[in-house]
Amino acid sequence: MDDGGVGAKCVMLQNLLDDANRARETYERKYLESLQNKLSAESQLKDLQQGKVAEGYAPVKLPFRTLTHNLGSSEAYIRLRENLVASNNEASALRQKVSELKASLSSSERERASMKLDCEFPYNP
Repeated sequence: MDDGGVGAKCVMLQNLLDDANRARETYERKYLESLQNKLSAESQLKDLQQGKVAEGYAPVKLPFRTLTHNLGSSEAYIRLRENLVASNNEASALRQKVSELKASLSSSERERASMKLDCEFPYNP
């Protein structure tokens, strides 16, 4: 009579143990993948900081690969620096243009509101 209860408990515990082992294996696999990605990213960052841009090697997400992969490290750095300065200048000009357009829009909205009021309540002396 008690053997059925003990057997069921053993099966349940075995299933729980199997589930825990599968979860642990999944977490270990994900941890190792993320560790490998981190180490790879650190290596690429170190190479970029040192100016190492070798033929056929550049991080995938960097669009300047085709422009710089044949250049020496100092030339690549200069080209990247020039691109950065140009991009910053362009962004600054665009921010300035946006602020000018916002001011113009605000002025136009005030003018429109004033004209709307004039249409609703015409001035008759």
